[in-house]
Amino acid sequence: MRSVTIRLLGSEFSTTMAAISEWLDANRCEPTRYKYEHHEDDVIVTIDFPTEMAAEAFAMRFDGVYHYSRGNRCDQRLTAAHRGGGVPEHG
Repeated sequence: MRSVTIRLLGSEFSTTMAAISEWLDANRCEPTRYKYEHHEDDVIVTIDFPTEMAAEAFAMRFDGVYHYSRGNRCDQRLTAAHRGGGVPEHG
């Protein structure tokens, strides 16, 4: 599974989801799954992609963390801005 996780401020959720929808349409990407989790004032969004190329492009565009898992094995690739680890927190 190729997943990208992004952290959004609750107040930016609708605007960012509209931008995500536009990006997906423009790039002809069809995610296989969306998952939302509320965490205090943030919303953590995880989107699964059918291809590595789409997942990596999405992670770069939306400053997310890319995860690739095959069975019990997991490979986490971070965008350049997140080499420190974890899902970025907005300040």
